[in-house]
Amino acid sequence: MKSNLGVVLLGLAALSGCGSDSGGGGNENQAPSVTIASVDVNEKSEVTLEANAVDTDGSIVSYQWEVTSDHVIELSDTTSSTLSFVAPEVFEDTEMTFQVTVTDAQGASATSQATVVVNQLTIPLTIKGLATDEPLRNAEVNLFINGQEAGFSAVTDMDGVYELAVELDDSQIDSFLSLQVKGVEAQSAAELMSLMGTVDFLVQLAGSDTVLDRDESASVNITNVTTAIYGLIYRDNEGSLPVTNEALEEAMQALDFDEVLELATLIKVAIDHGPLDEDLALPASIDSTLSLVTDLDSLVLYSTQVQGNPEVATSYEALFEDENLLPASNVMLEGRVYMLPPCEECFSRGSFSLEEDGTGTFYGYNGIAQLNWSEENGEITMVLDSGDDFERYSHYDYELMTSIYDNYHYDYRFSVISSVNHSHVLNVTSIRTVSAFDRDNPNNHIAPPEISESSRVMPALEEANIEPIEFEMGDQIAIEHDEKSIENYQSIQSASDTFMHYSADIFALNEGGVAESRVVGQDMNWSLEGGSLFLEEGSSQMRVSVLTSNGATENFFVNDIYVDGELSNSVVYKGSISTSFPSFVGEAIPGVYRYNKVSSIEENNLNHFWLELSESGRAYTISTRDVDGNGQLESSEVRIMYGQWSIDDGQLEITRYFDENGDYNPLCFDGSMAGCWLYNTRTWQLLEQKNNALLVYHEHNFPADDVNRFNASIRRDTRTLYKAERPVEIDLTIE
Repeated sequence: MKSNLGVVLLGLAALSGCGSDSGGGGNENQAPSVTIASVDVNEKSEVTLEANAVDTDGSIVSYQWEVTSDHVIELSDTTSSTLSFVAPEVFEDTEMTFQVTVTDAQGASATSQATVVVNQLTIPLTIKGLATDEPLRNAEVNLFINGQEAGFSAVTDMDGVYELAVELDDSQIDSFLSLQVKGVEAQSAAELMSLMGTVDFLVQLAGSDTVLDRDESASVNITNVTTAIYGLIYRDNEGSLPVTNEALEEAMQALDFDEVLELATLIKVAIDHGPLDEDLALPASIDSTLSLVTDLDSLVLYSTQVQGNPEVATSYEALFEDENLLPASNVMLEGRVYMLPPCEECFSRGSFSLEEDGTGTFYGYNGIAQLNWSEENGEITMVLDSGDDFERYSHYDYELMTSIYDNYHYDYRFSVISSVNHSHVLNVTSIRTVSAFDRDNPNNHIAPPEISESSRVMPALEEANIEPIEFEMGDQIAIEHDEKSIENYQSIQSASDTFMHYSADIFALNEGGVAESRVVGQDMNWSLEGGSLFLEEGSSQMRVSVLTSNGATENFFVNDIYVDGELSNSVVYKGSISTSFPSFVGEAIPGVYRYNKVSSIEENNLNHFWLELSESGRAYTISTRDVDGNGQLESSEVRIMYGQWSIDDGQLEITRYFDENGDYNPLCFDGSMAGCWLYNTRTWQLLEQKNNALLVYHEHNFPADDVNRFNASIRRDTRTLYKAERPVEIDLTIE
C-alpha cells in the first residue's frame, strides 16, 4: 500500500542591506536571492517544492525550474514559485537534483539547487521452513518470482531447516512466489519445489511480524509432496505455472491426489534409497527429482525401473507417518465443506459442517447424520451419530442358514495440509466399523465389530467456492441421485419385471421448465435459483450445484436431495453439462479399460478388474484375485469372461455370455453357439474425455435368461474409466 506524502519546502529569504551613494549618485540594481532545501520522500508520493525568492529593490518576474540530475521526471508547471510532481518509482534509494532560476524586472537572476532523496518502498518477508523428504542438509534454497530465480537464497542446516530473508519491491505485491531447494553431495539428485502464492497473500498470512512459518502456511516446507504437486500442475498445463492465487486454487482442485502421492513416493525412493541402492537411483538420463516429475518419459522410465521393489510400498506408507510431509495446519474451515475424492468407489463422497460448539452435520449419499468433533494438534476427529441404519447391506449366510445385516458406521479424522482461499487439501482417514447381526433377531450379533481404517489425500472446497451453474437451453446434464429423487419410483419399479437401481440420470433442460429424462423416464420441472439448478416432481426435489469446472472428467457437482421439503441425503459426484455428448469412435475403441489408474505403488497388488476390447470386436472382462495370498496368480485365480463390443448410436456396448452350465466359456463370445446365452450388457455413454480418462454414463443390464436362472436387473450410474495398460500380466492371447 502506498501512502502520499506532501512535502513543502520553504525557502529561507536572504536579506541584503540597501546601500547609498554618499556622493549623491543613482541607485544600482541589486540581484535577487532564492533558496530551496533538500529533503527525503517516498517513491510514487506527491512532492511540492517552493522557492522563497527576495528582490530587495524590485520584484521577481519569472521562475524557471529544471531537473539537473540524470533522471526523467515529468514536470507539469515549471514557471511558478511552486513545483509539484510525483516521485518516480525506484528500485533503490535515489538522489535527484532540482534547480530554480529567478529573474527580477531588470533582468538580474539568481539560482538555487535542492537534493531530493527518493526512498524505495519495500516489502520485508522472512520465510522459515523445512526442506525435507528426509532432511536436505546444507542445501541451497532459492526464491522464484513468477517462475524466475529472484536472487534471494539461504542454506539449510543439518536438520533441513532454513531461514530466508527477502526484501521485495512494493511493485511486486501481486507477484507469485515459489521456493526451490537443491541437495548437495549424496543428496545431489534432490531438487524440490513448492508453489506458495502471491506476495500480498503471503504477507497477510505472515502478519505484523512479517515472518512466515509452517503454522501460517504449509507451503514453506519444500517436500516431495509439494514437488509432486508442482510437477503435475506443470505437466497438466503444458509447462505453464500459476501466477495468481486463483489459478493455483483451480489447479489444486483438478489434481488427482492419488497420483500426487505416487509421484511423491517415487521422489522419496530416489532421494532416500537411491544413494545406497543403485537399483533405486535415478538413471543417468534424469538429472534430478524435479526432472523426474515434470517429464513424462522420465517418470515412465523410473517407474518401470523400481516396479515391484518393496521399498516403494514402504516409502508410500512413510508419507502418512511423517507430519512434515503432510503437515496439519491451523486453518479453520468455514461453512459446509465438500470432499472431492479421487475415485467414485474409494471414499465417501460427502460433505460436512462444523459448529463452534463442537457439533456439526455430515451430509452423505446414505443420509444426514449429526456429529461431534474435537481438535488436537491440528487434527480434527468427527464422530458421527448416524444410528444403525446409516449404511446397511443384507446377505444370506449359507453356513449359518440365516439372513445377515451388515451395518456400516463411519467416523473420520482429517487435517488441513494446504489452503488457498476457500480451497483446501485434506489428509482424511475413514474409520469404518462393520457390525453383523441376525436380520430376524437384531440383538443377536453374529461376530464382534470389525474396525478398519483407510487414508486419502483429497481436495476439499468450502461452500463459498460454489459456482453459478451455466447452460444453454436444450443442454443435457448428467446427475447422480437416488430413488428418493424419483416421485414415482415405486410404481415404475412395480410395473416392471426388472429390478432397477438408478443412481444417475441424464436430463435435457428444455424450454418451458421441463427437464426431460433420457433414462428413467420420469420428467421433472427445472428452475434456477441462487446459481443452482432445481429439479422437482411432486414431493421430490434436487438442488444441483457446480463445485468445480476445471476441465473434462474433473467437474464436480453436488446434488442435495429433498423429500417433502426436508434434506434427505447428498452426493458429491463427477458430472457434465453439454449441448451434445461426444460419441465413441470405432477405431479408437480397442485397448484396456480400468476403473482406477495403474499405480506403481500397487505393483504387488494382484487384485484387479479390467476390460480388454480387441480390434476384431471381441470383449474380455477380466478379474484377478490372489486368494491364497502367496503373491502369485494361479490359473484358478484369474477369471476371464467373453463377449463382444459394438457401437450403437455413439454408445459403446460390451456383452458377456454364459454357456449352458452357467459358466464363462471361450466358445461363448456371442449367442451363435448352441447353449450360449447373454448374461450381461454394459453400455457406456461418453460424457467427457481428457487424455486417457473417460467420464461415462454407465448402464449395467442383466436380462433374465430363458430358463429364469437370474431375475432381470438394471443399474445406472456415472463412472470414470482409464484407458491404460494391462494392470498385471496374465496368460491371455487377444484375438
